[in-house]
Amino acid sequence: MSWNVIRKATAEDIEKVTQSATRFAKRHNIVVYENDPIGAVCMGVDYAEYGARNSDGGYLRRLWEACIQRATGESHAKGIAYDTIGYNSKKM
Repeated sequence: MSWNVIRKATAEDIEKVTQSATRFAKRHNIVVYENDPIGAVCMGVDYAEYGARNSDGGYLRRLWEACIQRATGESHAKGIAYDTIGYNSKKM
C-alpha cells in the first residue's frame, strides 16, 4: 500500500488535527499516552476495526476520517503521515 500526497501539512494543520484527535479520543474513550493524540486515535481505531470482536471499528474509522477532513479542509484526506496530508491507495 502506498501513501498518496494531497499536500504538505502545515503547523496549523497538525495543530487542528491534534485538537480534533484529543476531542475524538475523549468522546470515544480512547486512552492517550505520551501526548500523542493522533497516534493514539489511529491505533485505537485500527484496534476497533481489526482486533476487537463485536466492535464498531468501521464506524469509528469513518468518523475519524471525517474529523481529519474537517480539520485540514481536504475532502479526500485520510490522515497525516510524513508531514503530508494524504490517503492510502487501495490494493489492486
